[in-house]
Amino acid sequence: MKHIASEKDQEVLRFDIGDDVLSGLLEFVEKNDIKAAWVWMVGASREVELGFYDVSSKEYKKQKFGEVMEILSVSGNIATLDGKPVYHLHGSFAGEDYKSYGGHVHRLIANATVEVFIHRIEKTLVREYNSKVGLNLLKSDFNMEENKHRTSPKDFFLNLLSMVALYMSAGSFIALIFQYINIFFPDVLDSGNYGDPLDVAYRVIRFAVSTLIVSFPVYLLSLRFMGKDYVVNPEKRNLRIRKWLVYFTLFVVSVIIMGDFIALINTFLGGELTVRFILKVLTVLAVTGSIFWYYLWDLRKYKTE
Repeated sequence: MKHIASEKDQEVLRFDIGDDVLSGLLEFVEKNDIKAAWVWMVGASREVELGFYDVSSKEYKKQKFGEVMEILSVSGNIATLDGKPVYHLHGSFAGEDYKSYGGHVHRLIANATVEVFIHRIEKTLVREYNSKVGLNLLKSDFNMEENKHRTSPKDFFLNLLSMVALYMSAGSFIALIFQYINIFFPDVLDSGNYGDPLDVAYRVIRFAVSTLIVSFPVYLLSLRFMGKDYVVNPEKRNLRIRKWLVYFTLFVVSVIIMGDFIALINTFLGGELTVRFILKVLTVLAVTGSIFWYYLWDLRKYKTE
């Protein structure tokens, strides 16, 4: 399989002699996180398996065609089933005698070439099993656009809780590292300002550790609950509350990183750099940089805007 072209919501693939078209298509949409799309194909097949669905028996009557045939048309869609992409394709094929055959496409092996055109859809198409007909049908939701951006109380609670827990964890971790830096690299000017520096450091350490023990597991658990929900309802990654909190977090850590570098440059130009100060600057940069990288990676991976 070769990825020929990509523009906006359009993808073009080419399959060569002997390629398994349907397996390659599924691999491509999984790799590129395509949750919904229209699909068209033209070309030729050297092997195809078609099916006719019998509603009464709830089974496909399948037939294989091993001869070379022209693909008159194959069309269908990509949707998700249990969070994973699936295809639904129907096609018509004609042999050397010009007789045509059509049906549900179960298997397709390319002959000379098969050209595949994919048109992405912004919405997520979801399939669910329908016991009446025995097939995985597209889920009915006439309020899909409205529900796409609707925030439930649960969504609001989990998203806000995760960010509050993240801020508490990051602040406590930075405070914890700062106090260890103060202990191992003491500043004589600290003596007498707030009592015994070691006593102050240990009190801050106790509070920071206590906060981390509570807040960081809460952050991980909230991410886990939301992650499970995203598998079933991937459109929730575009909830307004989530996007606002993520971009606000990126803004906050960006400002902190800028301030961190400004403080470093200003202190350097003043000739007052110390090991203690550099270590604190690096601590802030490591924590905020990790947060920035993680959420930027998340936005790019799932194409959240």
